[in-house]
Formats: sequence, C-alpha cells, structure tokens
Amino acid sequence: MESQTALRDWTVLLVGGNSGAGKTTVAQRLGQIYGVSVAQVDDFRLVLQRVTSASEYPDLHFFLQPNVVSEYTPAELCQRLIRVGQIMSDALEIVVAHHVVTRTPLILEGDGIVPALAAQRVFDNCRVPNDVHAIFLIEADQEQLLRNQRRPGRGDDIDQDESERWVALSSLYGQWMVQEAQKHTLPAISAQPWATVIERMQHILAS
Repeated sequence: MESQTALRDWTVLLVGGNSGAGKTTVAQRLGQIYGVSVAQVDDFRLVLQRVTSASEYPDLHFFLQPNVVSEYTPAELCQRLIRVGQIMSDALEIVVAHHVVTRTPLILEGDGIVPALAAQRVFDNCRVPNDVHAIFLIEADQEQLLRNQRRPGRGDDIDQDESERWVALSSLYGQWMVQEAQKHTLPAISAQPWATVIERMQHILAS
C-alpha cells in the first residue's frame, strides 16, 4: 500500500478531464496518498451560480436550462462546456494563488479545469513556477462512459437518449482536452486500464 505521506514537489495539483473519467475517485485516492485535502470545482461552480444571474453570466448558467441537452447538438454543447470551463478557470486563479502563497497543499479536481489554466505560471499576479502541477484524465471509450453514467447515484433521473447525448458531449470534451493539453505540453492520460491509473499518475508526478 502507498504511504500516506508520499513525497511531493507541488503545492497545488490540478486534476482535469472529461465527465465520467473517474477524476473524483483518483483525486480522493491521491489525497490519501499525499496527505492532502481535495476540493471539487463543481462546488465553486455552484457557489458562483448561486451569487450570479443568468443575465449576468449566461454561459455559466447555460446548463441549468430545462431540456438543454436535447435541444442542442453534442458539438454545440461542447462549445458551451468549454466556455464554462474557461469561466471557472478564471475564477479558480485566486484559489490556486491563495494555496500557493499560504503553502497549503490542495488537490483540485473537475472538468472545469482547462489546460490553459494549468499551463499558467502566474496566478492572480502570483508567480508559481514549480508549485502547480496538472494531470488530465481522459475516458475515450463511449461505452465505458455510458456504463459510468449509469452507476447508482449518477444520472438516476436521466433517460436513455439524454444519457447517450451526455456521453457524446463528454467524449467531444475529452478530445478537446487532449488537444489542448498537448498544445500546452501537459500530461493527459487514459483512464484505462483503471487498475493502474493511480500508479501511472504517481509516476508522472514523480518525473
């Protein structure tokens, strides 16, 4: 079993990727291994949606509209999701900077982390040359994404057609993530084989 106090050379670890790839699971496991707190980008998104309006930030509130998944194509939805990620990444700058300045380690995970954020070396006017690391976890297999979508507690109230459209959206978003990660020379790894994903992520973090 891995040590609870595994060595690390980062203060903030960003774990991004497409929905259904297993980001939350691996982030929690890495948190145990490194003895570091874990936060979810979704929590920050919910806060921002609570304190803003759709008229102020229509992109941020876009997916709260009823029947939005059935009224737009997966490609159109992907562009909207990218915009949400860009908004969230801009907001998360201050969170990353705060943890670096206070030397409080954190693993931050969610599909709202875009590669452009992870590639930055200045967060809210704070230089962080080696303090912020990132890994993007991608599930490219749509059948696996669909199985993950159908797990208890995930999408219990979503019908088959909507579930398949969400999977198509996630797949497109994952492809975009890989392209952007490559552009910024950031690691993007496959969620499969799942049995070795933690080992592979630790190897990247140690290199």
